[in-house]
Amino acid sequence: MQKLNGDHIWVDSCKYYIIAHAFQVLPLYVVKFKERTSADDEWGYGRGRRPDFADDSEREAVLVENNVNIIRNTAGQLRQKEFGAIVPGAYNRKCHMTLPKTNQIWIGYLHPGRDDTALQEHVKVFLDDCKIDKIRIVHESFRRAAYVYLKEPITLEKVKEMNEVRKYLGKYTICVEDVQPKSPHFAEEVCPRLKGRGRFCRAENIKYVKHGCYFQHPQVWKPTSFAEYSMTPIPLDSAKGDEIVSDFMSTAPFHNGRPKIIKIQKIVNNVLHHLYEQRKQYSESKHATGATEVELYHGTNCNILDYLYTHGLRPPSDIKASDKCPVSGKKGLATTLCDNTCKFCTEKHEWSMCHMYGLGIYLADRADKSNRYVSAPESGKIYKMIKCRVSLGNSFLIEGHLKDGKALHDWCVCEDPSEHINFIRKVEWDVQDHDSFYVKGLGGNAISGSSVVNSEYIVFTPFQCLPVYEISYTLN
Repeated sequence: MQKLNGDHIWVDSCKYYIIAHAFQVLPLYVVKFKERTSADDEWGYGRGRRPDFADDSEREAVLVENNVNIIRNTAGQLRQKEFGAIVPGAYNRKCHMTLPKTNQIWIGYLHPGRDDTALQEHVKVFLDDCKIDKIRIVHESFRRAAYVYLKEPITLEKVKEMNEVRKYLGKYTICVEDVQPKSPHFAEEVCPRLKGRGRFCRAENIKYVKHGCYFQHPQVWKPTSFAEYSMTPIPLDSAKGDEIVSDFMSTAPFHNGRPKIIKIQKIVNNVLHHLYEQRKQYSESKHATGATEVELYHGTNCNILDYLYTHGLRPPSDIKASDKCPVSGKKGLATTLCDNTCKFCTEKHEWSMCHMYGLGIYLADRADKSNRYVSAPESGKIYKMIKCRVSLGNSFLIEGHLKDGKALHDWCVCEDPSEHINFIRKVEWDVQDHDSFYVKGLGGNAISGSSVVNSEYIVFTPFQCLPVYEISYTLN
């Protein structure tokens, strides 16, 4: 039990508050429900029970009026989720299309209780009079949407008809939006992902791969714009210092010498801590069995540590850093720190025996592995490594060899890699349940350029990682 202040107490074991005074509480809504006992229902949440209303109209009216969706997960706990998490189209975006034609559209929100294969079939039925080239289902927090690439463009009139007349699954009105790069509304609207729950758009530093985003990403909307950090020394002979030193030295010597730790500092950034906890809570609510949290090492260029401690570890860009750039230039970086609007950093980053499993954040459970990626040591001799808390969510196990060493290089989201892997042991993929890659080290059976000797972890969103300790060391 933790006393937060004099007005209430938080009981962590039960996940509830004890309030001191009656007038601290204002009742707002009464939600009536009964428990459904059937193995499945039309919403697809057969794995557990959920609140039910007298009929669909009553359910949707209450959800929309109260700005809340409630379901039960497999542990029987009530979960509150945003619009679109249960009822398809319960909260639609407004269509901003103005151009006469488009061959790229976004459709949402789709049925949240169906897998990607079923959702693709739903989209095909909805677009039965269109010639489809490709459908890509995307997961926006708890919601589902689709990017559709068309072989032949459709008119503005048809898009309006899809928004106003056509029904998804025969009963729901959903949003169909023009997402071709030249659409003028992209130049005016802030990216919905920056304004949303995750506060991050993976595509803001992506320019050449298909996951690009053409909305605006103004600096003021980024949650770490005004973040600051401080460093607190951790004595090497303290209990925590001894714990860090012992774990760090357990894999010594490194490939380039025997390390000697000279300083450990704790990184304190309240903004990053809050964003990390939000992401962790999302993972826990997404997975009924909870979400895996671990401490891992991250090695990187020591010239950018100030940036990382301020803004967090960032998934790398697909754009090469330019020496002319005042932000990313002359630091020895392979990819830019800038977003995709930088006028200096414009050249595509190409594969060069790097990013084997995509443009993600790479971490390791062994210090000797992360040491291989530490570069630009301070004064040429003081190396610095970051120890992080990492909310892996539910990791997808990759135990095998890449069929082509550069097949996953341009991947920037956590998607099913199965077609590119020769598995030693295959685990079935469920895209709704995975948030990271766990690449198992194969030791002496590893093949250079196709698999790894020691294990590594890859995440694709920055706030899954929280930099906690900076370990400074020399190599003899």
